[in-house]
Amino acid sequence: MHVFKSEKMMLEAAREMQLTQSCFVINDYCTQWPLFKKGSFTSIVEHFSEDKILIEEGINKSGTVEITVGDYIDRIKTGTKGMGNWSWQPHLNHADALEQSYSIPESITLRAIENSLVGELVLAPWMLMSAPETVTSMHKDMLCVNGVVGQLEGIKEFTLVSPDYSLQEGRYYTHAELAELNIPFESVMLHPGDFLYFPMHWWHQAKTIECSVTFIHSTVNSFNLTAFLNDSIALMPAYIQRVQSAAKKRSYFGNKINWLCNGFRALG
Repeated sequence: MHVFKSEKMMLEAAREMQLTQSCFVINDYCTQWPLFKKGSFTSIVEHFSEDKILIEEGINKSGTVEITVGDYIDRIKTGTKGMGNWSWQPHLNHADALEQSYSIPESITLRAIENSLVGELVLAPWMLMSAPETVTSMHKDMLCVNGVVGQLEGIKEFTLVSPDYSLQEGRYYTHAELAELNIPFESVMLHPGDFLYFPMHWWHQAKTIECSVTFIHSTVNSFNLTAFLNDSIALMPAYIQRVQSAAKKRSYFGNKINWLCNGFRALG
């Protein structure tokens, strides 16, 4: 795991090695984002309190209930148990207010993909809010994307494992369990402002140490472009469905969306 004290140090290292194929952290990188202030619990309540999200009320309960983001944050701060990690996509519902609210180092993303219709709607960022001791189980991201994480408030521990090793998806592994299985892992504690990048197919899980707001995004670059395009074609039905859903949130009803939808139905 490479840990850089600044973006400048990361860019200098990127000229010497292929950083896009490895995990790295940039300390304090996110503090320059306008989103860093808007992503605090206080600011989220002030600006986005009435946004709706679906949650399960309690562990192993069937069905979901709709509550406001403000109500969910109240539950996090008052220690309500069993809610899990729940996130929403304010960059879809509040595009104008959050325009240019974050940045990603040029060396790890292709702007043409990120700014395209598909990139904007399918690879839109998520904001994840969670209470202490909440965990996200071990998993890999779909669509062969590289992971980007920005810690906006609180502390979160990420554990990463190379795709060379076989793990059980959906299970949370303690570090002791991974060591017992002789599986090498990287562990990083993200503090407010820290930025994490990990390549496609890497296993990852997270544990919230204190009440936390985390920005989660995906990138496409020269390392994963071919795999991303191949994967996108293979998963085209689900891909288009997600584009349609996201497009409705953005009132995106142009010819490009209609062509995608009609073309898919014709092929079906």
